Amino acid sequence: MAKELGINPRTMIKNIPSKAEKWKAPVDVWIREMYDKVKEKSAKKAKAKAKRLRKESEKLADSSSRLDERDKSDKRD
Repeated sequence: MAKELGINPRTMIKNIPSKAEKWKAPVDVWIREMYDKVKEKSAKKAKAKAKRLRKESEKLADSSSRLDERDKSDKRD
């Protein structure tokens, strides 16, 4: 997970909590939390992109169907 996040071993060693740093999470927990946040953020981004693309495609489909209807009405006249 750390490798996927781009964290090198030196950073992980520096973040090992000492006995005085009781507020600091263990490295494995710290990495998991960061990994989860990154994955959650990317999932939200992908979902928003898919929604935006779906709206754009619907918009294009509506405009093309309107053009088709105009062409048909012009041919009838």
